[in-house]
Amino acid sequence: MFSVVMSVNAKNTVASKKEEQIAQPIAGFRLFDLSGKAPQLIEGNKFSRAKPHQLCIFVENVEVKEQNLLAEYFVAPAPIRMQAENAETRTTEDGTGNLIIFNLPKANIASGAITQCWQFSKNDPVGTYQLELQFNDIVFKGLAFQILK
Repeated sequence: MFSVVMSVNAKNTVASKKEEQIAQPIAGFRLFDLSGKAPQLIEGNKFSRAKPHQLCIFVENVEVKEQNLLAEYFVAPAPIRMQAENAETRTTEDGTGNLIIFNLPKANIASGAITQCWQFSKNDPVGTYQLELQFNDIVFKGLAFQILK
């Protein structure tokens, strides 16, 4: 996630500027290298499972309610078991699809930005992962990242 006539125009201009400032909902991810003293942002969408890297999903510019749904659907290149505390997890029969559902109270969402981080191990499949996110009624599709050896 611009006399009387002059007053009307001025009000319309203010309203237009306010409409322009309303940001569209966005979702994506950031990759971090945790091997140093401070996390370092990794450019792109590829990272190594052999190094201490973290994938952080974010959702911004969305309406936050008292209770919020965050659903993350990962499709892996091979079977994978994903686990998350305080979440409901569903896995497809072939083991490649994992739906993780979080119920987030408003009090747990800082500054209106939602962030969820994942770490992958050396046992997780190498290849391209597809990701869909849903925050309340807003769905974000077409996200992908790649895990390297």
